[in-house]
Amino acid sequence: MMKEMDIAGVFITPVLGWALLALLISWILARFLGRFGVYQWVWHRHLFDLCLYVAVFATITFFVSRT
Repeated sequence: MMKEMDIAGVFITPVLGWALLALLISWILARFLGRFGVYQWVWHRHLFDLCLYVAVFATITFFVSRT
């Protein structure tokens, strides 16, 4: 069961933290993929980045929510 975090009297769901972590990881992965030229084989870069974010977020959610 998820419990909210209390930050200065404001209750924040842990999913927000997972989403921010997924955003950071996907940003790092996108920089890594861009540096090694993977994007030259991708048809639509922004759509690929969105799918990368969703995959990272789903992976984080899967591993964190397993109890």
